[in-house]
Order: sequence, then structure tokens, then C-alpha cells
Amino acid sequence: DFYGMELVDEATGELRRSSNFKLQYKNLNYSSHNFLRITRILKCLGELGLERLKKPFLMHIAREIYEHGELTNLDNSLRSYWLGTLRNDMERAEVSAYLAGHNLDEEEDALAPGVREGM
Repeated sequence: DFYGMELVDEATGELRRSSNFKLQYKNLNYSSHNFLRITRILKCLGELGLERLKKPFLMHIAREIYEHGELTNLDNSLRSYWLGTLRNDMERAEVSAYLAGHNLDEEEDALAPGVREGM
């Protein structure tokens, strides 16, 4: 269980929500001091020869943001910091392409039409 996530497959780095993800996600989403920790963890994974775990983590975060409306406060760090920790150009391009197809403002409008206009 890591920030509301658990490792499904050590070889591929696949993650899924843990059983207590709601509480963990809430903490992660609203405690931005964790964002720098995640940056350090991602960089450390690369230094320790565990680069293969970084892309699945980033994609899990991206899917939580854009497909499930969770962890939305992580969007800026994902795009501005964490994406840059990927050493493999192809992996970075794949995650970038996914992100390019998603915009948090557009996703929020799709999830809750009319909410933003009332702000």
C-alpha cells in the first residue's frame, strides 16, 4: 500500500488502488508536501535500477486524474516534474501523448457540466 496504491506486478510495475485508497488519496491530493517526496522517489527508482516502475506509476496517476476524477491536484506535478524523471524517451513520449489528449479543465467540465459556470 503506497499512497493508496498497491503493486500488482513487480515485473511490469502495474499498480491498482488499495483497499483504503479513499483515505490515502484524500491525504495525497490535499497534502502537497508529498509531491516533492514523490519526485525524490521517482528519481531514486531510476538510480536504483528500477526505472521500469516509473511509467506505470505515472500512468496510474494520470488515469486516476482523467478517468476517475481522483488526485486532480497532482496534475501540475505530473506534467511539470514527474514526467521529466522518465529517462526513456519512448516512455516519456507515450505518457506525454496520453497527457496531451487530456486536459483537466475539459475533464472536469465533462464530469460535472455546469459546475464551473456557477463558480
